[in-house]
Amino acid sequence: GDNVDRGVHNFLVQIRSMEDHSLMPGIITGDIGPKLGYNNMDNGFARFNNVIIPRRNMAMRFTTVDETGKYTKKHMSAAASKIAYVTMMQVRALIIEGVGKLLGMACTISIRYSAVRLQGFDEKSKDGKLGKTEVQILDYKQQQHRLLPLLASSYCFYFVGKKSMDDLNHMEKCIIQGTGNISKTRVSDIHASLSALKSVTTAIASDGVEDCRKACGGHGFLQCSGLPELAGFTVHTATVEGDNHMLPQQVMKVLLKLVDAIHNDNEEAISEWMQSDSKYLVEPLQKSINGETETFGLVHEKEALDVKNILRAYQHRSARLLFEAA
Repeated sequence: GDNVDRGVHNFLVQIRSMEDHSLMPGIITGDIGPKLGYNNMDNGFARFNNVIIPRRNMAMRFTTVDETGKYTKKHMSAAASKIAYVTMMQVRALIIEGVGKLLGMACTISIRYSAVRLQGFDEKSKDGKLGKTEVQILDYKQQQHRLLPLLASSYCFYFVGKKSMDDLNHMEKCIIQGTGNISKTRVSDIHASLSALKSVTTAIASDGVEDCRKACGGHGFLQCSGLPELAGFTVHTATVEGDNHMLPQQVMKVLLKLVDAIHNDNEEAISEWMQSDSKYLVEPLQKSINGETETFGLVHEKEALDVKNILRAYQHRSARLLFEAA
């Protein structure tokens, strides 16, 4: 009523007649057409030209418009706003888990193909001559280097997606029941983690499925291999639910808040960060900001293979890169 742009809101709109299922006046719908992949999903469009709907068709749980046209925004509890946030993050967790499955499918096809495809002869025969039996291409280190890391990645993506979804479901339950202390910082931290994971996993999976296809040579170019369809199906994940070039900016925005909290010695904010998954960044950042040097020594070279030491090195690297970027 007061000519102010209130942003995006949800409305229920009847698009077809209840009598003959024809489109209502002023409404045009259609399919957007064939896509590079994901064609089992129908993506359509709708155009509305001077379509009038009842006022009560507006979703008015948090915002209302009365008979006079007065717009009122209700107070949204912190829990309600967090629930909306969690729902968005659950979709990203599903995508991360999904690309793990897709990459796993591609790896299964290409590795099995590599186990039965023979090419080249074994030069290490007893009489110094070429062997009579051709070699499985999976025995070539180049093929192993190409496919096996992708197989490992597929497991990683699948399990991190499942773990993220479990954490989000637990968080959602705590918010609804009012149990547990789910701070805004913790929600932001999980959002940053999932934004980063979505960007990284979908990029690796998209490139990985395509490389699996190439690793099968000419057979990988055939539709009957299943790989071209998988490649087209996977590549859309780089765009859906957040473009992969935009999401890292959201991650950095959240992490810079941590640096700011440590720089300003904000004890309350630091305490909240210590309850998040990014707590490993706090101590290294404090030392870097105070000009201190963090080191840790390895007594034996075997200690360099210890998962805990590898993880600690990566954590230090993350903190250092964040400090330099800030």
